[in-house]
Amino acid sequence: MGFSGAERTRAAPPFPERVGAAFQLLMQIRMLIAAVNMALILVPGRPPVEEFVLLLFVAMISWLSARRWRQIAPRMAAHPLLLVLDMCLSFVVLGIGGTSGPFLLATLVTAAVAGLLYRWPGMLAVAGLQIACYYTSLAVSAPIVPVDFQTLLGQPIYYPLAGFAGVALRRLLDDFAAQEAALRSAEVAAAAAQERSRLAREMH
Repeated sequence: MGFSGAERTRAAPPFPERVGAAFQLLMQIRMLIAAVNMALILVPGRPPVEEFVLLLFVAMISWLSARRWRQIAPRMAAHPLLLVLDMCLSFVVLGIGGTSGPFLLATLVTAAVAGLLYRWPGMLAVAGLQIACYYTSLAVSAPIVPVDFQTLLGQPIYYPLAGFAGVALRRLLDDFAAQEAALRSAEVAAAAAQERSRLAREMH
């Protein structure tokens, strides 16, 4: 017998609270990175208005994602395209400001989020797409960024590493949740056995 959309929604398991808290923290970190970059580009003599506006947009999205993680994180986990769109915006900023700036850290946060939400398969796909976007941004910003070993090979390898950190964090959180569930089940079983023993004593 089939289920309606509403019934499937009700039957869906709740999004893990600790995973949501980690997602919220990563979004807060990204918001801080964007804010720091906004402050840095306000240096006199460098008025990149388009970069400032995009950074402001990234900061606002990060703030909203952190504040409304209970609505946003489950949707992003169910629809990876949302993370891809968010990632594309970050790489537009990277292409304008250069791949060697501090905003690179914000794109690494996205890789960690991919590992947290999608585990290995999704993380590897996102990290591969990020590497492709990185080289595209590098080609666009080549006139302002010196191409050396660090920019050509060193920085792109950070994406799968950050993604691995997200996967490892998700595994730790899942293991902890499983241990908690097992402990609760054991406590319920012990309480039920104790109650049965008490009833048996009262009956005799």
